[in-house]
Amino acid sequence: MPDVHRTLVRGPDGPGEAALLGLHPETAARIGFARLQHFALTRLPARADIYCFHGRSHAVADDERIFVLAEVRGRSATDAQASARHAAAFERVFIQATRALRGARDPRRRLHWNRITITVAPVLDLGPEAIEGIAQRLAPATRHLGLEKVVARLRLRDRARDGTAEPVELVVSDLTGSHMEIAVRRPRTSPLEPVSMRTIS
Repeated sequence: MPDVHRTLVRGPDGPGEAALLGLHPETAARIGFARLQHFALTRLPARADIYCFHGRSHAVADDERIFVLAEVRGRSATDAQASARHAAAFERVFIQATRALRGARDPRRRLHWNRITITVAPVLDLGPEAIEGIAQRLAPATRHLGLEKVVARLRLRDRARDGTAEPVELVVSDLTGSHMEIAVRRPRTSPLEPVSMRTIS
């Protein structure tokens, strides 16, 4: 793996560690960088708005993977056209994230627990069918990337509750398998545990 920035010796538990890897503290907070504190991280080449890291667990030497973090910015709006634009922006960022991951992988070493996390700032007005449609369209781009899961951190407008928006995480796993799974959960803030030590993270 190319050593673009200093490898993180400790976890990203403060702005100093984020700065070592070329992140502003505000950006680190928005993209959920603190969840990676159990991994020694090295920043890998990617376009300026995609944050790609090689990570190795401090506790489990065999847990080695690539993390790609990104965000979709914009202002929330109540009309359907704006929500559609934000969803399209998410798809574009996702494709960029998969390209970064593909470029970062070493073909001689297959890592199987890679992860893409995308934070979407604007509120989205998407139902289950629209979400599944997006996941199906994007699935081909994930082939041969060794992805464990894709996590989308966003706020979905709940039409049944006066249009209030709740923060959630959409977790997509088995993207290229025969039974793609999409789960909705409350946002996770606890550190991501190594593979052999965790249940669901």
